[in-house]
Amino acid sequence: MKKFNLFLVCGLLLTAMFLTTSCEDNNPPENSDNPENPINPPNPPNPPDPPDLPSYLIDLNRDSLSFFYTGGNRTINLSSNGSWTASARPSWLTVWPPSGVGNETITVTASANESSEARETTLTFTAGRNTATLVITQGAICQGIVINGVRWASRNSALQGTFAENPENFGAYFMQGSLNSCPQGWRIPTEGEFLRLINTNYVTSEWTTVNNVSGRMFTDINPAQSFLACRRFSRSQ
Repeated sequence: MKKFNLFLVCGLLLTAMFLTTSCEDNNPPENSDNPENPINPPNPPNPPDPPDLPSYLIDLNRDSLSFFYTGGNRTINLSSNGSWTASARPSWLTVWPPSGVGNETITVTASANESSEARETTLTFTAGRNTATLVITQGAICQGIVINGVRWASRNSALQGTFAENPENFGAYFMQGSLNSCPQGWRIPTEGEFLRLINTNYVTSEWTTVNNVSGRMFTDINPAQSFLACRRFSRSQ
C-alpha cells in the first residue's frame, strides 16, 4: 500500500510540474533581462574603443624612383620621429630595411625586367597614423621590331650598355667606333641596313610627334612601326 501511495504522489508531482511548465510556455515574459531567456537575450557589450595611434612625423626626400629594365639599387632618405614600416611589395622589388625607428637611408632594389611591358608599384611607409608614398617604375626590355627584314631596337641607346626607358627618350652621344656601347645582343647597324630602312619600296616614314617629342616614324609594309626620337643635327657636305 505504501508503494502505491508513493507512486501516486510522484504522479501528482509530475502532473503539477507539467501544468506549471505549460503555463510558463504559453505566457512568455515580454521584457526580461534574464540571460537564459532565448526570446529576449541581453544586449551585447559595446566593443572597446580602438587604440589611439601616435601622430609620428614621416617624410621621404623624393616621391618617385625610376629603374632601367636591367634593374639595380637606388636609395631614399626617410625622416621620422617614431617607428615606421614599409608596405607589402611585389616579388621584383626589395626594400631594406623594411621597418625601423627614426631617420633611415633605405635601399630599394629592382630585379631585371625581362618582359616587354613596363611595370609600376607604389610603396607606402607608415608611422602611426601618418603615411608617405613612393611611386616606383621600371622600363621593359627592348625586343625590337622587324622592318624590311632587319630587327631594329624600338628605343635609343642610353648609358653604356642600356636602352632609354621609352621610345621618345633621346639617346646618349657616342664616339665613332664605340661598338661596345650597345646593350648585350645588339650592335650598330651597317650602311646596308640603313639603306634598307629608308627603302621606300618596302618602308614608309614620316616626321611626327609622340608625347611632345619630334621624331621619325618608320612603318614596314607588314606593317610594323618603330619611332626614333631625333635631336636637331647638321650634316657636313
